[in-house]
Amino acid sequence: MIATGLNQDDFDIISEKVTYRLAQRPGSYVVTKYVRPVLKLREMGKLVSIPAPEGVIKGSRADVSFLAGVVVDKFAYHQPLYRLHRKLADQGFKLSRPWLTQLMQQTIAALVPIFDAQFDSIRLSRVKSMDETPIKAGVASPGKMKAAYFWPIYGELDEICFKFYPDRSAKNVEDALGLSPPDGAVLLTDGYVAYKQYAKKVGLTHAQCWAHTRRKFFESQDIEPERAKEALDMIGELYVIEAALREQALRDEAKDIEPYEYFVNVLQRVKNHPPLKMGELTPRRRKELFKKSDKRSVLYLIDQMQKIEE
Repeated sequence: MIATGLNQDDFDIISEKVTYRLAQRPGSYVVTKYVRPVLKLREMGKLVSIPAPEGVIKGSRADVSFLAGVVVDKFAYHQPLYRLHRKLADQGFKLSRPWLTQLMQQTIAALVPIFDAQFDSIRLSRVKSMDETPIKAGVASPGKMKAAYFWPIYGELDEICFKFYPDRSAKNVEDALGLSPPDGAVLLTDGYVAYKQYAKKVGLTHAQCWAHTRRKFFESQDIEPERAKEALDMIGELYVIEAALREQALRDEAKDIEPYEYFVNVLQRVKNHPPLKMGELTPRRRKELFKKSDKRSVLYLIDQMQKIEE
């Protein structure tokens, strides 16, 4: 007898239809337990024990898997720490909010050398793109937050860093890019006057994005219709190429980086990695150099052992 209510002798199965439904298994946190025997040396009567496994943050109760998860939840999925704290509490983990904040600060501090190495690589690029975008950060007054800015900077090697500054001042461009650009340097921007001033000061080529440039030609059609149309047609040819590339859905394998796995890996490497080779841990190079020797969390190892036992 099957779900149709028919007896099995009354039919033959000739094919099957499959239905898929999206479901959710609530995210879970676990506590890992390390049992270390305490030994008593018979001859000396001395007690000795195997040291506890060394964590990413010395003396911390947080496993690297938890650190990586918090970083991804906060910065990839934009979940504030107070919400993460509530999720933990709802699952029965009573933790201090300040401890969670401190943990995030320590984790970020551990990753700073990798950020610096990637940013040094970007500054060496002959062609760079730069922009600025507002963000709320810090308390201005009760109930109000200060306005600040992220300045994303993109280099030739498909690397990007977000520099944080408290304002939109022109001096931030100088601080970020320095006053000695590479030979033949080009800076691509949206045309904000701060970039124009910087380009003139250091003698590089200031290129403006097509979207903003096209807008000026579009607005000039009533004044110079023929010349404006020629420019718009030329820009349109570039857009056709871009549309074709999007349709092909081309992907760069180096960009296929799973954030959680990346942070689990580099957080375990960064402390002991040679400072002058910190660039090896940037997302672009880490996958190339350590693809076959990724460091995993203890939870991954436990899961693999369970699969073997099954």
